[in-house]
Amino acid sequence: MQGLHVAPVALPPNCNNDVCCNICGGTTIVVTGWGVTETGSTSQTLRQLTAPVMSLAECDRIWGRMGPSFFCKATINGRDTCGGDSGSPLVTGTGSGRIQHGVVSFGSTVCGDGAPSVNIRIEHSIIRDWIRQLSGV
Repeated sequence: MQGLHVAPVALPPNCNNDVCCNICGGTTIVVTGWGVTETGSTSQTLRQLTAPVMSLAECDRIWGRMGPSFFCKATINGRDTCGGDSGSPLVTGTGSGRIQHGVVSFGSTVCGDGAPSVNIRIEHSIIRDWIRQLSGV
C-alpha cells in the first residue's frame, strides 16, 4: 500500500540494547504528523519537522531515567510534535533509503515549550522483536 503519504520504510539494524547504536545525540531525524498546530487544532495537511536527537543523558535530565528503549528529539524554534502526533514515524534518509528509527510516544502538555518529545526506539531488541512478530517482516 503506497500513496501520497504512505510508503515503505526499512527497520534499523538490531542494536542489542546499546543506547547509541544507529541514532545518537546530534543525529538529524525527520518526523511527520497530523497533530495539533499553532492554531490549536489538528493539521489538515501532513507536516514535517527536521530536528536533532538529544543525548540520553540530556533526555534523562529533563524527563527522568527513560531507559534504552526511548530517545528524545529536540524542539526547534518552538516547533515540536504535539497532541495527535503520537504514533508518527521518526526517520532518517530519503526516498527508498528511509529508515524508521522511532515512533512518537509523548511530550509536554504545552506543545513547543522547549521540552523534547519522547519516542520509542525501534532498534531496541524488545521493540524490534515485537514488530517482527506482528508484521512477519
